[in-house]
Amino acid sequence: MLSRRDAIRGLTLTIGVAATGWGGR
Repeated sequence: MLSRRDAIRGLTLTIGVAATGWGGR
């Protein structure tokens, strides 16, 4: 399973990517 830091990193990356509009839903 992912650790909390990994989960936070994943969320941060997803938010950053969505903010740039590369893969925003």
